[in-house]
Amino acid sequence: MNNFSSVSEKSGSSFCIRPQRSQDFFVYGAVLAGGQSRRFGKDKARFKWQGVSFVERVCLALERSGLPVCIILKKDQAYYYKDSGRKILPDLYPQQTPLVGLLTALESLPSEWVFVTACDMPAICPRLIKGLIHLAQESPAEAIIPVYKSRPQPLLGLYRRTILEQARNHLRRKELSLQRLLSSLRRHLVSERLWRSLDPQGTSFLNINYPEDVSRLTKALGRL
Repeated sequence: MNNFSSVSEKSGSSFCIRPQRSQDFFVYGAVLAGGQSRRFGKDKARFKWQGVSFVERVCLALERSGLPVCIILKKDQAYYYKDSGRKILPDLYPQQTPLVGLLTALESLPSEWVFVTACDMPAICPRLIKGLIHLAQESPAEAIIPVYKSRPQPLLGLYRRTILEQARNHLRRKELSLQRLLSSLRRHLVSERLWRSLDPQGTSFLNINYPEDVSRLTKALGRL
């Protein structure tokens, strides 16, 4: 069985954003902020770019999309965010992997879907988030994932709560890759042609791994 499917494109290369169809459709935003930031050399989540931390920028993008937000991190990091006014969820498992962040969100949040992203993607476009949510409303898939440079982006997508047991099984088997989990799910892969109708510059996919990536971010946003 081929689990890869592309979202059909409507009205040419774009799709419309409509309000949620009913009150019982509910999405929570989860920001993963518990990474070790070894390549960056300091805590990326709290790093301030132009006066605003990366994690705050990501949270604001989700909130501007109409989502309630939680921050998922290691237990010993929770005190950094005690005054954020947002829900804080310590990782439920000791492994240092985004899969644990996803599991923590799915097990803890009271929603059918969770939009999962990382704190080191500080230029996420709210219009893209809204578009992906609209697709989730119309889809029987278990995950809605955009494709960037021919590769699915598991840390910029929606996951249905029904995948919880599958995700637990991957953790039990020590299969910690989100890409591997995705390959076992029914998913909609959102083509680049489609998502660029909402984020033409692709800033949502700017990932900060190294200090030099900050200047790349500044140059990219300076062109907007």
